[in-house]
Amino acid sequence: MVFRVALLAVEGAYTLPRFLRWAGVVLGLTAVWLGYAAHRTRGTSFTATIKTQDDHRLVGKGVYGWIRHPMYTSFFALLVTSALLTTNWLIGALGLVYSLLIVQRVSDEEAMLLETFGDDYRRYMGRKGRFLPSLFGWPVEGYRSRIGQALVSRML
Repeated sequence: MVFRVALLAVEGAYTLPRFLRWAGVVLGLTAVWLGYAAHRTRGTSFTATIKTQDDHRLVGKGVYGWIRHPMYTSFFALLVTSALLTTNWLIGALGLVYSLLIVQRVSDEEAMLLETFGDDYRRYMGRKGRFLPSLFGWPVEGYRSRIGQALVSRML
């Protein structure tokens, strides 16, 4: 088993058209900018752990005016960038696993933010997408609800 994983890491390459690899470069540069902008916008309220500080306030300006979690969006973009540039199945699979861990962390973080900021954060959640901007200016929660209702009605 270990040998197969090692072999996948070394010889697990796939081919991509050149334009997709260049798209990976552009995505990576955009991800670095987004991460920098998120960190700069949050200022002193940026922490590596899930906690609030005494002077913690809800930030809705800068890149946080577009999406709720731009730092995590930059992580996702860097993971996709790694898969596009390395063209390695193992890197892509590990990126997918790491993405699932990020989604769990964001859920925990949002629960803490709801507890701290209450209705203010709930309204912010309704206006801004979690990882991507809301589509066409539609309220995010209402859009999600319509999609969820359509999926559930098809499954039943």
